[in-house]
Amino acid sequence: MRGVDLVARVHHLRKVDFRRGLKQGDLDQLVVDRTPQQLKWMSAAEYATFPDIIFVRHLKYKVEQRGFRTREITLATTLLDSEPLRG
Repeated sequence: MRGVDLVARVHHLRKVDFRRGLKQGDLDQLVVDRTPQQLKWMSAAEYATFPDIIFVRHLKYKVEQRGFRTREITLATTLLDSEPLRG
């Protein structure tokens, strides 16, 4: 609504299924998320301003650092373009 994009790490307990969404590449997909139920602290007027659906891109990558375990990180973002910026 404000034109702000988000990039956030997905909580480690949330399972992201890379088999369901529009494939953008290996471990890269676009999915549609629905608006959750209204929260108790939110007014009905404020909740009504949110869209019913939002497009989200999920990415997974490995962080390899010598001397440490390899970790997998999953990101969720509203930046949907898979091409890097060129300038």
